Amino acid sequence: MRNELSEPMEDYIITIYRLEEVFGIARTSAIAREMGVRPATVTKIVWWLVKEGLATTEKYRGTKLTTKGRELAEKILKKHRILEAFLHRLGFDPYKSHILAHRLEHIPDEVVNAIYEFIGKPETCPHGNPITDAEVPTTPRLCDLVPGTKARIVRILGELRHVMSVLNEHGCWRGDEVRLIDKWKRGARLVCGGREIAINLDVCKSLVVEVLGKDDTAGAGASGNKSKGSDY
Repeated sequence: MRNELSEPMEDYIITIYRLEEVFGIARTSAIAREMGVRPATVTKIVWWLVKEGLATTEKYRGTKLTTKGRELAEKILKKHRILEAFLHRLGFDPYKSHILAHRLEHIPDEVVNAIYEFIGKPETCPHGNPITDAEVPTTPRLCDLVPGTKARIVRILGELRHVMSVLNEHGCWRGDEVRLIDKWKRGARLVCGGREIAINLDVCKSLVVEVLGKDDTAGAGASGNKSKGSDY
């Protein structure tokens, strides 16, 4: 592997890591959506990553990072999460902190390390993802709950671009309490912040929650509701 990768290549590695975190594997179509490119472009990049020993592919399934690829992604993501925590401390909302941190994550390590010291070495970013080796919950996820369950969002796995956009649209973030009304194959309906919202399967799989209790008055199903969701 070359000593240094270009920023676009690093972005591909991070994207594959994020998708693996949520879905267990990164499909070409999902990588293309996250990166805003054509699937054919992704195929070429993945081939290069495999050649460099950073990724492997599974026929008809998708891409996974190798140990080397994961180590590289985790190093970059640590910087990203430190910067998110810093920007959030400055008063930026969870979505803006994420967007700005992505633009800044390639700045020198010594600057990020100084920022980390300055903000008191937090263990997680504002979205509940680990900066240190601290243990953070991976289950249950919102998609695992039964209708009527009350829960609190404790982590946003992956921080996928389209998932973060949906959460920003509805103003639903880590620390917020939700109540699952019903769910179906491609999504769910829930109450968050006093408002009823519909979300797709990608968002359901991305939200790690703490179960607070059960509301026996909630509906039992979606009764034919449909949602696009993703191809997972």
